Amino acid sequence: MSASYRQRITALTEKYGGEWAVQHAQRLIRLVETIGHGLAYDPEVIWLAAHMHDWGTLPRWSRDGVSHCARSRELAAEQLRKLKLPEATAERVLEAIQYHHGGADDRCIEAQLLRDADALDGLGLVGLLREFACVPTEGSSCYSIPTGYGMSGAYERARMRLENNPRMVRLPRSKKIATERAREMRAALDAFERESFGLV
Repeated sequence: MSASYRQRITALTEKYGGEWAVQHAQRLIRLVETIGHGLAYDPEVIWLAAHMHDWGTLPRWSRDGVSHCARSRELAAEQLRKLKLPEATAERVLEAIQYHHGGADDRCIEAQLLRDADALDGLGLVGLLREFACVPTEGSSCYSIPTGYGMSGAYERARMRLENNPRMVRLPRSKKIATERAREMRAALDAFERESFGLV
């Protein structure tokens, strides 16, 4: 894949998903390098899938009633046709995107790696801060007030990830990292609960 296509895909990811989407993709690539060490996987497949796996959840491209995994696969298929990738490579990218939230056990290794990496990125301090970064706010001057689901909602979503995400990972290295990140996340959430007097 040429550098210009990488730039195009990165630019599309950033244009519609902002810095958050690009950084999430970059973290997934780094996680796959760690959990996939010694495994025979295609880094190009991972790079592409990491950047496009959440396109279907971005406001510009999401569709009501369509899961973001299915929508992301649909959007990625359009881009992959333009790339003129070998069919086998393109199919592995699409498979990884489609199964990044589960069901990847009997799929290609890239699908398993992306699934585990995505679950891991929702754990630990990164996972915790991701939830709180999504809290919408309103404000004036330098003061902002959480609106919508607010801090309580972010706290509940983080607790949900802490409970669910460790069960989603399957690969041995992933399980070890999940255990460490879950411990860190649990400690941070417990401290948050104490310091907020349990009022969240």
